[in-house]
Amino acid sequence: MNRKALLWIIPLGALLLYACAPEVNIELVDAKTMLENQVLGSYEELGEDVWMVSNVRVADGTAVPAGELVGIENLDEDKAAVLTAYLDSLYLSDEIRHLKHEGLVGETWNGLVEPTPAAFGDVYVGLLVYDENDNRQLIYERLSLVSTSVSLEEDPLNAVGEIFGQYHRERLQPGEYFFTADGAWIQVQ
Repeated sequence: MNRKALLWIIPLGALLLYACAPEVNIELVDAKTMLENQVLGSYEELGEDVWMVSNVRVADGTAVPAGELVGIENLDEDKAAVLTAYLDSLYLSDEIRHLKHEGLVGETWNGLVEPTPAAFGDVYVGLLVYDENDNRQLIYERLSLVSTSVSLEEDPLNAVGEIFGQYHRERLQPGEYFFTADGAWIQVQ
């Protein structure tokens, strides 16, 4: 092979290797972000578990009432309660979203929902908020136990609540409300 051909092949080969090399992205995160990612990942796994359990076919072909989990009898009692709470929270989500849009319910810094002052005395709003917070509390308790990084926190349940407070706050639409740790209602712009 002559020298001129070799001068062309080497740079061309290097260019080809560079073009075919996989892209490597390295992202450095702090401990707080790592903790948030772990908790939110565990939350997503709950959704996958609900889907898997609720899609188990009934052996005798009988119909299952809507909203009930098939195959839940094979789970431990605590996990079954959490999956049921997750499913119930999904069921309530449209109504909670509507009440947030109407300004009657807001998200809080600790991951729960609260009636805004505009809903003062509204029994229906109070019952929905109670049910939703009961579901969220069960979910947060489970996540505080199964997320290993959270269990190292001084107050694991509070840490999970704060992570979800931020999670829900970031998803609020303009005009909806957020209740801060200082006790103030802030309307999202």
